[in-house]
Parts: sequence; structure tokens; C-alpha cells
Amino acid sequence: MASPKISITISLSPETYHFSDPSPPELTITVTSKSDKPLTIFTHSTILDPHLGLFRNRFTITNLTNGLKVRQSNICIKRFPFKRIHRSSDKKYFMTIHPGVPSIVSTKFGRKVTVILNPKARRMVTVLMVCMVLSPAIATVWASSWDARAVLWIGGDGEPRMISLWLKLYIYPIKSLRAVPLSSAVLTTTGFPYDRRFMLFKIEQDGPQSERKLTRMTVTFFPQMGLFTQEVQLSQGKFAVTFTPPPNTKEEQKTLSLPLEPEFDTLEEVTVSLHGSDAKARNMGKQINDWFSSCFEWEVMLVYLPPGRTRKVLGNLAPNSATVNSNQEAAIAGQHSWFSTLTKYVPSYLQMEEVKEKDKGITFADCAPYLVVTQESLDDVTARLVTGLQADVTKFRPNIVLEGAESAYEEDYWGAVSILSESIHPVDIVLTQNCIRCQSLDIDYSTGTYARGDKGTILKKLMRDRRVDEGKKYSPVFGRYGFLVEKGDSPGALGGRVMIGDEVQVSKRNEERTKFCTYSR
Repeated sequence: MASPKISITISLSPETYHFSDPSPPELTITVTSKSDKPLTIFTHSTILDPHLGLFRNRFTITNLTNGLKVRQSNICIKRFPFKRIHRSSDKKYFMTIHPGVPSIVSTKFGRKVTVILNPKARRMVTVLMVCMVLSPAIATVWASSWDARAVLWIGGDGEPRMISLWLKLYIYPIKSLRAVPLSSAVLTTTGFPYDRRFMLFKIEQDGPQSERKLTRMTVTFFPQMGLFTQEVQLSQGKFAVTFTPPPNTKEEQKTLSLPLEPEFDTLEEVTVSLHGSDAKARNMGKQINDWFSSCFEWEVMLVYLPPGRTRKVLGNLAPNSATVNSNQEAAIAGQHSWFSTLTKYVPSYLQMEEVKEKDKGITFADCAPYLVVTQESLDDVTARLVTGLQADVTKFRPNIVLEGAESAYEEDYWGAVSILSESIHPVDIVLTQNCIRCQSLDIDYSTGTYARGDKGTILKKLMRDRRVDEGKKYSPVFGRYGFLVEKGDSPGALGGRVMIGDEVQVSKRNEERTKFCTYSR
């Protein structure tokens, strides 16, 4: 029996436009069946679903002046099986066309759609209408233009679907103080440089001759830490900490400058503990400690974790944990998984390599060197708040914020992501466990206290439906902990520099959510 054929006409209206025009052109696709019987076509992620087709990078835009593709923002994540059932939400992904009766689909092209294109302003493009007969294959639409053309991929699995997400990057030089946004950062096995190398401890003593006790200070239990902002001054090798007192107080704002990499040989060595994981740190000294003590109005100590010093990764968070590996290997072992199909086409350098056997330590980050969250999940939190309130992503303490997931909390099932920076070879971050959330989400940074009204109920709102980790079933989940995968013979080290706007590929997906293990030695 011969394969049924269809003709497709693709057009833009207006045919000539500038990207600086107020509105993007309309992309219209007209499908006509050449068969003598009705045909039902599955349109998901093809250009017959043009809006999602754009989102999934089924359209490739090429700049004729340099031959380079115009970067787009898109993502491809496994979802539940499709259902061809009456009144099912998946019904929209099936198109039935009748002999000789044109079916038309359209969407806005180029701007103000889910896909993000960033061509230079006033680039003029003229696309000619074209008609072709297909049996799922590839169609090319050429533009009569001085600097651009459009290539449209229709159906077929001959080209791997790359997943592009926009990045936001953060570090926290002193743990639990406010975030420092970055435009770029170097990846290392212990996290971004200067991230949580310092930590504050409250000094408690029963008397002058009694033993000194150091109590860890985190914003959950010491909400006043939200009053401190940080600013990195890389060119000077320093960072500034600014204390802004709450409104209606007589205190004045003040700033302290600190070295990013202190000379620590002469500093007192102290043993400190975070979540039962000990570290040999250095006391930053009386002058610095007195400055922080005057802000908090009790005695505190700032400690520094020198290069080469780390804490042990506890529980089942390490990349080589047996519990983690059993979940993630199951996700990619079967031939039915989308990743096993994708890797038939992806070059070997994009595939995950085995994590080296020796697990790396961490700094004063709670559980892992990296914390990854998505903008879509943050938007879901905002949607739970009263109109006008916006969820603050920095209260979730992420290092990497990704944007472009199809829905909120898709990252619950992510096992790994690959960062495809133009400046380095692909870098993999394996995502081992969920991030369990606490009351720090409810702090008002302007007052250094727990927020009043709806802003102080974020944790409660997430409790309703985000207690999805069986290992911590009484706490909500938001985000994934990650570790840099070392490749080749490079010992320890640097994964290269990543920048906001780099592409990211979800390179591994778990069949089920991971289970957080209680901290243990």
C-alpha cells in the first residue's frame, strides 16, 4: 500500500517585515490531503502545531551574512503517554484532514511567542510562499532577503532536538546572606568560585572560663541575616557586605569590605559543623567579628573555608550514591526511554560519562555544589500569591535558574543537564536529589523578620501539593541538587566558563522522583 501524501503551503503575512515592527508576522500552514480517505495526523512538536513547533526548535533560523543559526529558547522533556480519547486534553495534538479540503494552522512568528529569537533590530526578511508534496521529510523555505533565510523541519526523527534554556546565575559568598547575581561563572566540582566559602556562627559561652560553643547561623533561624546584601568586586579581589537596618530604627547603614581569598596561614583554625558534616575552617579575626557582632547585637564569628578544604557530602546526595544510581540508571537503561532514542543521533561528546569514583566534597552549601530551579516553578509559586505579589527566586537560594520548561516542576524528574556553552565543551551536571524546603521562604528581607500577610505563607502554600519526596514527606520540594561531572583526565576541576544565555539540554530523565535520604555520617 502506498504511503498517503499531503501538500503543505507555508506563508508569512506580511511577506516582508522588520523585526522592529510593532507586531510579528503571522505564520500560516495550509495542509491538503492527496489521499482518497480522511487522514489523522499526530501534530505534537511538528510544524503542524506551529506554536509548539517553534518552541521545540522545529524551525531553524539561519543568518546568511555569517552562516550561523539564530539562537532560540526551547526545551524537550518526556511527558506522559498521549491519549487519543474523546474530550482528552491531548485531542488538540491530532489533526484530521479530509480529501481536497484544506486545513489551516497559524501562529505568530519570530517574537512575542514562547520561542525567543534575538535578531538584530531592523533586519528585513522576505519569505516566499512554497508548496510541496511530502512523505514525512524535510522542507526548506528560502527567504528572498539580503541577510536571512528560514529552514523548516517537518516530521521525521533525523535531527536531534536540542534543548535551549536561558540561565540566571547566583552565588552567596557568606552563607545565608543575600544573593549575588552573576553574568558568567566558572564551573568547578565544589561549585561556582567564592560560593559559600564563608559562614557565620553565634558564639555561646556560659562564662569567661567555659568552653566556647559555635552555633551555626542560617537565615531560617536567624532571619536578621536577610538584612545583609553582598556585592562581588572581582577586579579588586574583594566583596562588600552591606547591613541595612530595618525601617524606623536609629541604626545607620554600614558596609564592610572583605577579601574573596583571605591570607589564612595566621588565622585560628576552628572545627565547625553543618548538618553533621564537619570542616576545618579559619576564624576571620576580631575586627571582622566585631563588625558583624555590632549588627546582630550578639557575639558572632565569621569563618572561612580555605581552598582544598571541603565538607563531606552526606546521605544519598553524592553522585555515586547507590540509591541515586539505582534510580537514574533505571531511567536510561530501557530502550523505551526518550534519551536512549535521542543518543542514537547525538554526538558522543554530548552523552553522559561516568562520574569519577571519588566523590567530591562541598563548601558551606547545605547538600551539594549546585542548586538548580526553573522559572516555570517560580511562576507557579507567584500564581499562588495574591495579585500583585511576586515570588523572589533568591529566597530559594539557587545557583542556576533555567527558563523554558513546558510546565512547573518538570525538574522533579531531571537526572542531569548539559550546559552547551560557546566557550567550552559540553559540561554535565548530574542532579541527584530534590531540595527540601523550610521556613526561610517566608522571610521579609526588608525587615529581617518573618513576613506578614500572604508573603509569609509561601511554605504553607507549597505544603498543599509539593510534599512529593517520600524521604521527606512532611516538607515541600522545590529545585534539584547537582554535582559537576568530571570528564577525561582533568583532575578536580574546572568545567569552563558559562554565561547567561547559554543553551542547556536535559540529558537524563528519571522514571520516578528520587528519594531524599536522612543526613548520616
